[in-house]
Amino acid sequence: MPSPHSFLDNLSQQPNISHLLQTNYTQYQADLIHHDLDNLNQQDALINRLLTDNPLTISTHNTRKLSDTTKYAQLLETLTMHNIDICGVTETGHLKGQKYKFSHHPEYAAFWSSSVNRHAGVGFIIHRKWCHYIQHTFLQHDRFIYIDLFFKGNIKVRIIVIYLQADPTAKQQRQALQTQLIALLNASQLAHYHTIIMGDFNANLDKFYVSVAKHNKGNWQYTLLHYLQQHRFSDLLQVYSADPSHPGHTYESPQNQAKTRIDAIFTSPNFPFSPLYCHTRKSFLYLSDHLIVAAYFQPIDSKKEIHDRRLQTRRKVFNVNKMDEADWVAFTEYSNKYVQEHNLTKLESLPANRHNLNKLWNKIKDALITTANKTVPTSYRPSSDDLPKPKSLTSGYSALSKLNHILLRF
Repeated sequence: MPSPHSFLDNLSQQPNISHLLQTNYTQYQADLIHHDLDNLNQQDALINRLLTDNPLTISTHNTRKLSDTTKYAQLLETLTMHNIDICGVTETGHLKGQKYKFSHHPEYAAFWSSSVNRHAGVGFIIHRKWCHYIQHTFLQHDRFIYIDLFFKGNIKVRIIVIYLQADPTAKQQRQALQTQLIALLNASQLAHYHTIIMGDFNANLDKFYVSVAKHNKGNWQYTLLHYLQQHRFSDLLQVYSADPSHPGHTYESPQNQAKTRIDAIFTSPNFPFSPLYCHTRKSFLYLSDHLIVAAYFQPIDSKKEIHDRRLQTRRKVFNVNKMDEADWVAFTEYSNKYVQEHNLTKLESLPANRHNLNKLWNKIKDALITTANKTVPTSYRPSSDDLPKPKSLTSGYSALSKLNHILLRF
């Protein structure tokens, strides 16, 4: 008796049908790239690159329990649909037998924290094509584990997945865990690892950045985040957001529907895989009150490939000369709003010295760039199209330098 799938198998092998199926699958993959791509000026180019360049895709997701076999199968199906290479899962609440579930899955292998905690638990689910790069694993903690991957060219990458305590009464335990993670990050740097740290930080990242902008030391919940910022780790969801001050939520409270960003992916400075994009996705096959955070990376290329890609990259240009009166009114209104929201008027009382001058300039620069991104018309030019700066701008450089020295005397 023929297989029930034989008709479909034969149908898919027909040339025209095969082309149609591949076209539909490509469109389906494009649709899986989340709606926030609609806000990007280079949407088509980016989607095409994410679909055709075979990027390394790394994600993290708080799955809210994963001991159920059906839910685990749905997670694996989700990773397959989204072409995820490495996924760090948090709050799994898995049992000791988790490692035996789907251990012979054709595409993915899993690594689970060996210390069982039904209120915590973390894990890695990794596409098998990357497994031969793994040289070492650390699995002996219920709130963080990591894997070390070695690549050609003496490139060492350490990926850490974490789940920090959410309970505000667990202050001592959270502080101890943050201290342990900072020690691990320091050791990783000394051992010349390029590091990704990702997962559920259980701290409002937007409030953290507001606190930093106000030069507050912050509370004990932000200890690890302060370390990451001081050591120039990149918060990829913030970097690739259309509005870096509000990248969007990753968690929605089932109690009061409050939306916060507590999940993130951070990369250490000079990470060898160039980031392409980072965004959030919803899990459609299984339930969770967290969104998936996914980041795309360009695999390591030769110097020629890097040079060729740089030539193809387009850079953003502000077309100030195309602004009309309405544009300038919008620019003024938004800049005034920015000054008020960020309380920049308090900077007027700063003592006159070189440190404060640099601080003032950075604040003014941030305000101008943010306002320009919102109100000034833009276009994109090839990086090879290196237009000279207007003489009206460069002629004022020496005058500005002298003016800075004069201002410091008052």
